[in-house]
Order: sequence, then structure tokens, then C-alpha cells
Amino acid sequence: MQGCAIRSVYIPSTQNTPLFNKTRELTGAVYPGANHTEFQFAANPVNHLAVTANGNLGIGIVGLEAGGGFYNYSSTGKIRYELLAGYGYFYNSSHQTNIPSILIGKNIDYDVYARYYKHYIQPAIGYFGSMDYYNIHYSFSLSVQLGVNYFSSYQYRETDPYRSPIDPLYVVDKDYENKYLFTIQPSITNKVGYKDKFFVVLQLQTISPYSRQIDVSNTKFSSGFLISTGMQYNLQIRHKK
Repeated sequence: MQGCAIRSVYIPSTQNTPLFNKTRELTGAVYPGANHTEFQFAANPVNHLAVTANGNLGIGIVGLEAGGGFYNYSSTGKIRYELLAGYGYFYNSSHQTNIPSILIGKNIDYDVYARYYKHYIQPAIGYFGSMDYYNIHYSFSLSVQLGVNYFSSYQYRETDPYRSPIDPLYVVDKDYENKYLFTIQPSITNKVGYKDKFFVVLQLQTISPYSRQIDVSNTKFSSGFLISTGMQYNLQIRHKK
């Protein structure tokens, strides 16, 4: 379940942090949300090489990402780190009604429409442990995603819901084309699982947008922490001795 019920122009993805060791694995995860569902896949076809894929599907939302990169681990496998890079495409269109607005002190309606392309790099480091007697495996990891987002279309409009639709009052009216926006998304991820196969995942991340071409001061990026919870399954293809 994702804590992103308020729709923003930019759709933040749950970060895919496989942090493999020497075991060949194929992982799949699902994160159901209030307005969309995310799917994640990852694999390490050869040692030290990871490939990833993400998908976002919802009402008015389509997002696809693909990435890959380098990973490594300590001799015990308890400390793991990786550096991933990727590319994505996103489409986002929504009409939101009766949403509280800090700007004008009352509820507003707003519309978002966006089509953008995302390039990112994502370093991560994690600690992996286990309680062998109970067959419990767990991990904690830190990651940060640095994104460069090219918006071919970026539209955000707030309207006063008390005015007639025939004569709308635009409290905010932003419309950009072919502009860049940068994002920084630090994240903490906790995974707890049984027999190193089935995991419950909890991820918290924040988003900081920056652009000299787009005014993001009043745009509804997810404020505070974005919380994602999901389920992950690990399929071990081969355990390398």
C-alpha cells in the first residue's frame, strides 16, 4: 500500500533495490496503492551485474522503467551495495476534487496532465541478517535516486470549487512543454521474510524537486514521507558455491 493518495504531476516510483549476493535470483514484487499499483522485477544473470524493471499502472497512470548496474557484497554477504542506472516513461492524467489547499486556506479542485521521460542513477547499501532458528531473513538498506526528468508536457491547474465551471477561477495555472525537472529521492527500505523467499517490504522516501525551467512552488508533490508496503518473492535459480 502506497501513501500517495494526493495526485501530483510527477509520479514517484517505489525504488527497486535488489542488493544481490552470489546466489542467482529472480525477484518479483507488487505494491498496491490508492491510485495505482506498482510491479517490480530484478535478476542477476551474472555475478556483479543486476537488471531491473518497474511498472506503474492505474487510472490515468502508465509508468515503465528499465535499469541495470553493478553490485557487490562482503565475504559474509551481510553488507551489500549497488549502483544502478535506468530510463523510464510516464503518463499521468487526473482530475482531483475538493482537496484541501494550504495556499488559499480552503478546498480546491485541480487537474494534472504530464508526459515525461526519466533518467536516473541510484546508489544503495544494505545490511542483511537472519534468525536461523525461525527461518527469518531481514534487511535494512539506504538508497537515493537522482533523477533527470524531461517533460514534453507538464500541466497543473487549481480552480476554486465555489466558482461556476462556466466561469472558472484559476488559483494556479501552470503549463510547460519540453522542460527539465530534477528530483532527489532518499529512501529507507526494510524487508522481512521467511526462508529467504517470501518478504514483506516497507519503504519510506522523500522527494525534493528542483528546476530552473518549471515553477514547482505550488505543485502537489507528495509532501513528507511517501510510504510503500508490498510483497516480494525470491526465486533462486542457482546457488553459487
